[in-house]
Amino acid sequence: MTDFTYEKDVLIWKVFQVIGVLVEIAVVVFWGIPFVLSIYTNLFV
Repeated sequence: MTDFTYEKDVLIWKVFQVIGVLVEIAVVVFWGIPFVLSIYTNLFV
């Protein structure tokens, strides 16, 4: 019983880690791309 709950906790922890990575990537995409585009347009337009 304890082994099962331990494995379940590890699985939940891994899922949260994956979600955290995806959230970080989403933040970089949503904030980084407009930022880079604004720099690009300021330099080359």
